[in-house]
Amino acid sequence: MYFPIGWPKVIKIHEVGQGIIRQITCNRDRILFAILTDDSLAIWFCKPCVPIVFHRRSFKSLEKFGTNVIAEWKPDSSMIVIATSEGHLLFYKLEVPSDHKGLYVQTDSPHANLRRDSAELFIKETIPPLTLILSEEIMVLGWKNYWHGMYNDD
Repeated sequence: MYFPIGWPKVIKIHEVGQGIIRQITCNRDRILFAILTDDSLAIWFCKPCVPIVFHRRSFKSLEKFGTNVIAEWKPDSSMIVIATSEGHLLFYKLEVPSDHKGLYVQTDSPHANLRRDSAELFIKETIPPLTLILSEEIMVLGWKNYWHGMYNDD
């Protein structure tokens, strides 16, 4: 049984444009989540809900490999793989740069009347700066026929 807790979250995703959201999936630790569209992949931090990295595939890549269909996280969250409509797997590495400082660093105002009264108003989590790097492209034989047969009732 599912019991929702708290208020629903509404996220404005400006990068999507005309694309259709194909999937929203969180990693194993539920710290990050990925938003997959026809031509893009965005990685967000969960609490607070902020974007970290965004990647839009080129027209040439879409023509060669097809549109994005589904994504899956590696259990240690170091990679994410995207299956495309033309039967390819695109492997992306997620790396934290060596000069890891953190994103969205909050500082208090120098003016006493604008300072926060409580430390609870600060973000406690360090949001990692991630880089998304395409590492491999693999064609899966038979996937295209399987995929098209599964979703076409011809």
